[in-house]
Amino acid sequence: MYKNLKTVPIFIFTLLFVLFFSLYIVKSIRASVPASNWIWTTTVSNTAYGVTTDTSGNVYVAIGYSTLATNNKIAKYTTSGSFISEKAAYGTGNAQFKQPHDVAVDSAGNIYVADYGNHRIQKLDSTYAWVWTVGGTAYASTDGKFYYPEGIAVNSSTGLVYVADTRNNRIQIFDSTTGAFVDKFGSLGTGSGQFNSPKGLAIDTSGNIYVADYGNNRIQIFNSSKEFIGQYGSTMGSSIGQFKNPSGVSVDSSGNIYVADYGNNRVQKITSGGIFVSPFGSTGTANGQFNIITDVTVDSSGNIFTVELTNKRIQKFDYTGTAYQVSNISPLLDITIASNGFNIEDTGAVGVNSASIELRIKEDDNLTLTDVTVDMSADRDWSLLSGDSDRVAGKSYINNLIGSPGVASTHALYVPVPLGRVSDSVYICPNATSL
Repeated sequence: MYKNLKTVPIFIFTLLFVLFFSLYIVKSIRASVPASNWIWTTTVSNTAYGVTTDTSGNVYVAIGYSTLATNNKIAKYTTSGSFISEKAAYGTGNAQFKQPHDVAVDSAGNIYVADYGNHRIQKLDSTYAWVWTVGGTAYASTDGKFYYPEGIAVNSSTGLVYVADTRNNRIQIFDSTTGAFVDKFGSLGTGSGQFNSPKGLAIDTSGNIYVADYGNNRIQIFNSSKEFIGQYGSTMGSSIGQFKNPSGVSVDSSGNIYVADYGNNRVQKITSGGIFVSPFGSTGTANGQFNIITDVTVDSSGNIFTVELTNKRIQKFDYTGTAYQVSNISPLLDITIASNGFNIEDTGAVGVNSASIELRIKEDDNLTLTDVTVDMSADRDWSLLSGDSDRVAGKSYINNLIGSPGVASTHALYVPVPLGRVSDSVYICPNATSL
């Protein structure tokens, strides 16, 4: 969503439906469309560092390169990728920039710029008129000063502006009306609440703060009191759930988190329940590929926008999910999977422990979609099934599986949808002891 409100409630399931106890009868799922969908690409004048959207869906990009005025600017586009306007000026004066690295827009249309090379933050109104400046043209570590700031977000509800003071390894907070310093947190290190070159920022409706901790290969989360409450990622890598220098972060209105995985040239999505969804993107110049992805943002409609350094462009995607047909149940069931997933629960008892039982598929809002009957053969050796967090092609993923089907009223099965697939079938546990 736009950086003044990258919203997040807190738990939404991943890609499929909770069906571990019906594995005996459900043999395949047929997919019809990919999990992420490229919509358009717009080329910008030079290296694009930061991206955000406003409440109307307009897209703002921070572009910064060399000393040319045309390469140091904030550019505005429609949600369809058409150019609207820009503020382009190189220098140290008011409303001038030196390699701006990020941009945020509040609910009134005011624009906040992380003016990287000038070690400062500038606020402009919706017409690009200068309002205030915090920081200075020389780097420093005192309160209200910066050392190459690279990330910015604004919470319109509280009137607070959050800045990733990257080389000072801290987050600083300011009053959006006056620019007055309010608070700070963080220091250099690898512990909880410490940073190694923090970059992207997002704020949710509860005031929780999401930080792309670039050098520590993780996303850290803090509450509105700046207390550490969790993180995703730790060790650098390219597997699902790992990052290689994450540089941007955004959260949509359903609480899903999107990460610009800079070193892996991809976008990783994490549901509000903490489940990693198969990422999209790879290194290249084609549509849907990235060459040094730097930032990601999600608008209020769930559209995803990315920017890149080398390819010098904005790309737009949606993530509407995949349409599936669940075979070998009676009746056949067509469901569309977005990021929320589906639960299958016993309609009458606690747990599932009979050979044949009616189960109910529900969305997160408990809307019943259908009832299905599955075969729960008692001789299945459920204890040999184990969860698989490495979601590669053709593998299913079981979450919260403990012992036999009778131990809980709800279990979870997630099936990845790999990009670039050549087959429209995913086979789920053809036997009960192997994923």
